[in-house]
Amino acid sequence: MATGDPKEDVLQILAVVVLLFLLWLANGGTDKEKRERGILTNLGLRSSSSTNESIGPRTSEKTESDDAKIAVAAEVQIARARSIATGWPKQEYITIAAERDKKAGPINITGWHVRSDLTGQRASIGKAVTNPLTFSSNDIYLKPGERVNIVSGTSPVGYSFKVNKCMGFLGTKYSFYPKLSTSCPRLQDSKEALVVAGLSDECIEYIEGLPRCQEAKDTKGLGKSCRDYLSRNNTYEACVARHHQDSDFYLPVWYAFLDQKTDLWRDKQEIFVLLNKQGATVDRVKVGLD
Repeated sequence: MATGDPKEDVLQILAVVVLLFLLWLANGGTDKEKRERGILTNLGLRSSSSTNESIGPRTSEKTESDDAKIAVAAEVQIARARSIATGWPKQEYITIAAERDKKAGPINITGWHVRSDLTGQRASIGKAVTNPLTFSSNDIYLKPGERVNIVSGTSPVGYSFKVNKCMGFLGTKYSFYPKLSTSCPRLQDSKEALVVAGLSDECIEYIEGLPRCQEAKDTKGLGKSCRDYLSRNNTYEACVARHHQDSDFYLPVWYAFLDQKTDLWRDKQEIFVLLNKQGATVDRVKVGLD
């Protein structure tokens, strides 16, 4: 309120300003502004005055099938491709692999397809033998960390399969692409076990010189008991019978054969596509088109 005295009026104005400042400090001052900005930042919000963008609710145009496609794509991918266009589809393959996510469950890939995006040729993944004793065929359930070699041609043994640690015996008899592991279990754990089995020194020496996963050959110079022992024990079937209950019997590798009569893929330029049962793209890889 003006008093007519300039000095007294100035003092009153200063008193009002000081009072307002004290009230502002009591109410939180700059700390309050910082807290409010911090809350907005933590919530992922922005003041409309700080940007030219329009802030509003975010919408998604994804469908349930899109969500399923993304979930599968995060778990399985094309890891390798071999396409040589030799007219030998048994030498042509792609490898798909599942991520090493221990929280993920097995994925059923039977009924999935592989397709060339350049030629349109496609083939479906079938079942595989999972029990080498009964030769029963089942869907291929790909566990985390496992891979499948999808071969265009026919199987040398007549079926698709999950690899076990005895299959090197088959790998030394037949040609597989890619090659099978030839790291089979030893015929016996120790020389003592061979002696206990009643084998001669000559027979034991012969057995110790045998390569892993290799059936005996040129056994004419050996005694009958030695030959009988080898024919009973040094075969794929005998190895399976001894080790099928081992915890490490199965390896994390499958072979799936597509039974194509001609090459499925182009030689130098190709687009490999992996599709699930619903026809959604799981993975797509270009080769020679960069």
